[in-house]
Amino acid sequence: MLRRSRILSLSFPTITLALLTAVTGCSDAPPITTGGAQGGAGGTGGQGGAGGIGGQGGAGGIGGQGGAGGMGGQGGMAGCTLGTTQPCYSGPDDSQGVGPCVAGVQTCEPSGEFGACVGEVVPATETCNGVDDDCNGMVDDGADCVCVPGEMMDCYEGPGGTAGVGICMMGKATCAADGKSYEACVGQVQPAVEVCNMLDDDCDGNVDDGIGCACVPNTSMSCYTGQDGTSGVGVCMPGMQTCLPDGTGYGACMGEVLPSLDNCASPADEDCNGVALACTGNHVASKPYGDASNQIGMDVAVDSQGNVYTIGHFEGSIDFGGSVGTLTSAGGFDLLVAKYDPMGNVLWAKRYGNNLNQVGNGIAVDGSGNVYVTGSFQGTLSFGSGTHTSMGGDDLFVAKLTTEGVQVWVKTLGNTVTQQGMDIAVDAAGAAYVTGQFSGNITFGGQQLMGVDGLDAILLKYSTTGGELWAKTFGGQGTQFGYEVSASGSNQVTFVGAFQNSVNFGGGTLTSAGDYDVAVVRLDSFGTHQWSKSYGDASNQRAFAVAVDNQGAVVFTGEFAGAMTIGGFALTSADGTANVDGYIAKLDAMGNPVWAKSFGNMSAQRGQGVAVDVFGNIVVTGEFFGQVNFGGGPAVSAGGRDVFVAKLDPSGGPLWLRRYGSGMLTHQSGESVAIDPMTNTWVTGTFENIIDFGGGPFTSAGGTDMFLAKLAP
Repeated sequence: MLRRSRILSLSFPTITLALLTAVTGCSDAPPITTGGAQGGAGGTGGQGGAGGIGGQGGAGGIGGQGGAGGMGGQGGMAGCTLGTTQPCYSGPDDSQGVGPCVAGVQTCEPSGEFGACVGEVVPATETCNGVDDDCNGMVDDGADCVCVPGEMMDCYEGPGGTAGVGICMMGKATCAADGKSYEACVGQVQPAVEVCNMLDDDCDGNVDDGIGCACVPNTSMSCYTGQDGTSGVGVCMPGMQTCLPDGTGYGACMGEVLPSLDNCASPADEDCNGVALACTGNHVASKPYGDASNQIGMDVAVDSQGNVYTIGHFEGSIDFGGSVGTLTSAGGFDLLVAKYDPMGNVLWAKRYGNNLNQVGNGIAVDGSGNVYVTGSFQGTLSFGSGTHTSMGGDDLFVAKLTTEGVQVWVKTLGNTVTQQGMDIAVDAAGAAYVTGQFSGNITFGGQQLMGVDGLDAILLKYSTTGGELWAKTFGGQGTQFGYEVSASGSNQVTFVGAFQNSVNFGGGTLTSAGDYDVAVVRLDSFGTHQWSKSYGDASNQRAFAVAVDNQGAVVFTGEFAGAMTIGGFALTSADGTANVDGYIAKLDAMGNPVWAKSFGNMSAQRGQGVAVDVFGNIVVTGEFFGQVNFGGGPAVSAGGRDVFVAKLDPSGGPLWLRRYGSGMLTHQSGESVAIDPMTNTWVTGTFENIIDFGGGPFTSAGGTDMFLAKLAP
C-alpha cells in the first residue's frame, strides 16, 4: 500500500529514488529470490520536508544473504523568503487590540526562519497612569488609582463659599507619583484674621470690618495739627504721619512746623498769622497805686498762665478797687503782695505787718502757681496762721502762699541784729533758694551759722514743704551782699552780689581790688561750688540782678565806677569815679565772658532788674540821670532820675529802648522786670510826680507811688 503522504512531502531531488523504491516493491513484505545473488541496496530516502522512510531491503535469495535495508532519506529544509514579514503577537488572543496591546512584526532572516516579534505590546501589570495596561478593557482597574501621576487639579480647603471672595483663592494639587493620592494644595489662600489693610482678609465680603481700622498699616499721608488756616503761612508747614502696624490709627505727625511763639528779634513769622512780629516795647497796660505816703514796688514775677505777681511795701493806703478795695498800713512800711490777671487787673492783694517795718524784696512763682516771698520784718508778722516775732532788728522771712494768697508755710531767721532776705527763686522741683545778708549768729536746719564781720552774704535752700535743706554763708572782713538769685537751668543756682576785702565762695579766695567788687557765683542744687567770678577795681562795682537763659548762660546787671574788665571787655565809667554807670554782661554756662557793655554818660545810671525770654532776648530796667545808650541811640532823662527799659538780642544788640519820667527833678525807678509766656515785658518800680508808659499820664498822689506796666515784645 503506497504512503502518498510521504511521497508528497519529498522535495524534488529525491523523487526518482522514491519512485524506484516503490516500483521495486509494491508489497510491504520483502520479495523472495530463487538464486543466491545478493539483494540490491535499499534506495536512499528522498529529501523532503521530513525525510522519507527508506525501503526495506529484499529478503536474500535461498542461500543468499539478504540485502541491507535502504538508508532513510534526509529531511527536507523549512522555508521562508528572506526579508519577508508577517504579523506576530504573543499575548492572549483576546487582548490584541485592546488598550495599548498591539501585534508586532517579524521578518524572515537568512536562516529561512522568521526573527523576533518586534513592536508588539502585550498585557502588563496595571498601574495608575490613565492607561489600560493589562488590556482587559478597563483603565487603572484594581490598583487603587486616584489620579494620573503629575496631573494637576484645582483645590481649596477653606470654608464653603469663601473661594474667590476677598483674598481667598483656589490652589493646585499635583497627583503623587504612585497615582494613589494628591499632594498638598499649593497656592490656595484661605480666610485669615481681618487686619487693617483695605482687603477682605476673612473673605466674608466686607473689607476691614469689625476691628476698628483707620488706615492701611505703614502707609503714610500728609498731616498738620496746627490751627486751620496756618499751614503754609509763615514758617508753618505740614508733615507726614505713618499708619500704625495694626492699622488702628496714625502715628505722630513728623516734620510738621506748627505755629509757635513769635520772636520779635527774628524776621520769620513763627506764629503763622501772616505778620512777622516786630520788637517795639509799645504800651499794653499800666497801673499806678498809691496815696500821699510812699508805696514801692520791688519785684515782679509771672506764672505760666500769664498772671502777674508783685511784692513791695507801703505806707498809708492803696486803693485796688473792686473786691479788693483799700489796704491800709498798720504803721511804718507794711509788706504788700498782689496778683493780677494778664492785663494787669488786680485779682487779690494782701497786706502783712504791724506798726513797725515789714519789707518785701523778692517774689517767685512755681509751676503750680504757688507764690514764694522773702524780705525782712520788725515786730510781728502773720501770713494768716500763726504770728512770728522778730528777735530784734530786722529778721529774715520766707513764706509760701497758694495761688490764691493763702498761707502754706512761713519760716523766719533772726537774732538781735540784721538778717535780710533780698531775693527768692524756685526750681523745677519746687525747692526755694533765698539770698541776702546776715550778721551775728543764726541757726538754720540745726546748723549754727556764724557771721564773720559786718554783714555776710547768705544762700539758703528750702524744700517745697518748707524744710531747711542747706545754708551757705560767705563772709570776711567788711561787708558781703547777696542781691539776687536765679534757679533757672538744670540743677543749678546762680546768685550775684558785691563784696569787700576777701571772700571764698567755695572755689578759692576772691579779693576785692578796692571798695565793693562784683560777685557772680554758681552752685549746684546741693550747694556745691561750680564756679565764681569777681570783677572790679579800686572803686565801687556791684551786681544787683541776674537772669539765666535756657542754655545756662548768665546775664547780670548793676553799677560801676572807675573801670571794670569782664574777660576781654574793658568797661570805663564816663564820669570816672564821680558817678556810677550802668553795665550789663553775659557769661556762658561755664562762667566765661561772652560780652559786656556799659550804658551811661557823665551822670549816674544803674541796672536794677534783668530777665531773659525763651529766645535768649534780654530785658533790663533801672534808673538814670542824663542818658543811657545800649547801641541803638540814647534815651535822655527829662530832668530827674527816670526809668529805662531796654531790650537786647542774645548777642547784646539793641532791639528797643524806652524812657519813662517827668520833666522835674523827681525820682522814677525801674526796680524789676519779668517776661510773660507771650514775651511781653512787665516792669514794676516807683515814681514821683507824673509818669506815662504810653497809655496816658499817671500823677502821683504824693510821695512815691508804685507802678506796674506791661510792654509789648
